[in-house]
Amino acid sequence: KPILPKTLEEEVFIKILRNDHEALQCIIWLKNEYPDEVHDNLKESFIVLEGECECHIGGKVIKLGPGGYIDIPLYEHHDVVVTKGPVLAIVQRLKAA
Repeated sequence: KPILPKTLEEEVFIKILRNDHEALQCIIWLKNEYPDEVHDNLKESFIVLEGECECHIGGKVIKLGPGGYIDIPLYEHHDVVVTKGPVLAIVQRLKAA
């Protein structure tokens, strides 16, 4: 909590925790949604700390709340829609071999 702003004024707040040749790790605080994206060289996963959301992955909908964790498959379009929020999560992107 000390690295977060007191209130979420913008749609999204991202604080990078690690960014090197192996991984990107960040805290993300999200009001409404994170737009569609797809990765062909990054293994993405995240864990929800606060709030609730739906993660749309390749036509499937996965509901997540506090403690919910998901791995995003390579080559799958995915987005996140906040259903009760804002959502606070830790995101990790590892370079795929």
